[in-house]
Amino acid sequence: MPESQAIRLYNEIVKEKLLPLDIITHNAVILFVLEIFERYAEVKNFIKIFISFIVVDEFQDTNCIAWALLEEIITDNTQLLFPRRSFAAYLWIYRGSS
Repeated sequence: MPESQAIRLYNEIVKEKLLPLDIITHNAVILFVLEIFERYAEVKNFIKIFISFIVVDEFQDTNCIAWALLEEIITDNTQLLFPRRSFAAYLWIYRGSS
């Protein structure tokens, strides 16, 4: 996981350069959450209690930043599902579509 100072610097650049253009990256969203978790432990603790089941769809696309977020919220009681098919495909089949 990137160091806290690097996360804050990246987030400042995103706020100054990208957000005014209505642009945000996937990694930026995750890094903002990681910064929130660092600054506000009670938010992270709430998430750890509230979320007991996590579906990691398309795990092969998970980068080290996304994995760092998962590591922050996974507890011994968290149930993880890594579907072999796309989770969206499961939902499509469940709805009765072919």
